Amino acid sequence: MLRALTLFIIILNNFRHIDKFHSGCSANEIQTNSIISTLIRYMRKFRDIRQQSRNSFPGTTEETVSVNKLPENIESVTQYHISIERLLQNNVELDNKMNTTQLIKSHGYRKRSYDVETIDGHILKIHKILPWVREKKNQAIILHHGLLGSAEDWLLLGPGKALPYLLADRGYDVWLLNARGSKYSGLCSCAHSYKQSTYWNFSWHEMGIYDLPASIKFISRRSANSDLFYIGHSMGATALLVLLSTYRQYNHMFKAAILLAPLAFMYNSKGPLRHIVELSNRPDLPIKSVREISRIMIKKYCRASKMSCANPLLLLTNGGINITDAMLMANILTHVPAGGSMKTMVHYLQLIESGHFRRFDYGYSRNHLKYDGALPPAYNLKGISVPISLFTSESDWLTQELDVKKLIFALKNVQFHHSVKRNGFGHMDFIWSQSAGRLIYRHVMNILEEYKCKPKMPERKSSVIHTKLKQVT
Repeated sequence: MLRALTLFIIILNNFRHIDKFHSGCSANEIQTNSIISTLIRYMRKFRDIRQQSRNSFPGTTEETVSVNKLPENIESVTQYHISIERLLQNNVELDNKMNTTQLIKSHGYRKRSYDVETIDGHILKIHKILPWVREKKNQAIILHHGLLGSAEDWLLLGPGKALPYLLADRGYDVWLLNARGSKYSGLCSCAHSYKQSTYWNFSWHEMGIYDLPASIKFISRRSANSDLFYIGHSMGATALLVLLSTYRQYNHMFKAAILLAPLAFMYNSKGPLRHIVELSNRPDLPIKSVREISRIMIKKYCRASKMSCANPLLLLTNGGINITDAMLMANILTHVPAGGSMKTMVHYLQLIESGHFRRFDYGYSRNHLKYDGALPPAYNLKGISVPISLFTSESDWLTQELDVKKLIFALKNVQFHHSVKRNGFGHMDFIWSQSAGRLIYRHVMNILEEYKCKPKMPERKSSVIHTKLKQVT
């Protein structure tokens, strides 16, 4: 596992940079605000760190590799690629300079933004979309974004298509969360600045035990007469599972939860993340040159244009093959990724390798000190009592069918499971596909309407969300 962690840290060891594409077309700059921009850039870091720690990988040759251009075997530049390039250059009707509040306002909706502080000092930005309709529902819906994302992810489809707007149009109070490490939640009242490595010592576990309690406490106070619902995509689903299995009193605060492409059990995951784990588990296999690794990964996993595969999040999923609208793709490339820690990504790697949904693995020695055992404890999903609806896809690289079945078996209160059969419907299509409304959101609306007819939840007591939480062991 140490080899896996080292390899992945090397690959992701690049934060908040601006990079240029070198592909034969005019160059453009895309700010990642986060960790990685392209496979080539992480492989460039691999070369630099390899020279500093050559003893870590016996058999590796000291070869200087030119990375002034993308590997020659990448597909030729398409008209689709050129159209995105022009949009990015000219900023034609793009939302790339708008933050979440500006996006909401430009899309014709009212909003409010708040700062919420967690008990460990992280300051999170929360956005609320206010419904225009006169008949306001007494239902508040919390939406949490996915991997390497922010609240912006939910909005990029625009009015009439994006889930938050569809909910607001039906009278729901819509709350958009931002996880720690995103560009909206980079401040901390603690002793660590985001410029220090100690600040980034968190994964989705901390999002579940710190971020969600603080956010839920804040929202609950402002929605005292409303039933609370939770919709989490990808990592947002992971964080909720951590919260509900660790602090069981929160199970009584939600009327229901809807999880889109939930990341929990990941042993059967496909794509670049699985490839990295497989490489790290071959001690007899020398780490190859930067050019060769990048050529193999891009050739094997890039399913769309070179431009979209330059985005780390799209490359880790399926390259955005279903995103055929050039304007939408250009907006995605300018807003995503929005930030995150390497530890978050490494924690997901550990799930792929182990096949368990459990806490971060620090190695035997540190596990004994932290957990009083050689292995990290698994999350007790049997203790979750909130009614849960699951939405998955057969084409999602990260949430494979066998892992979904394992999750359903582990949860005792799954009310509904819908699997999208459409070929190529990937991990990010749950929020960015033009077909998401028909394939996903109409079912979400039906579920929420069904709960409207059910008895109202008992009034939430403030004692449920006190500062010092009782952790379930």
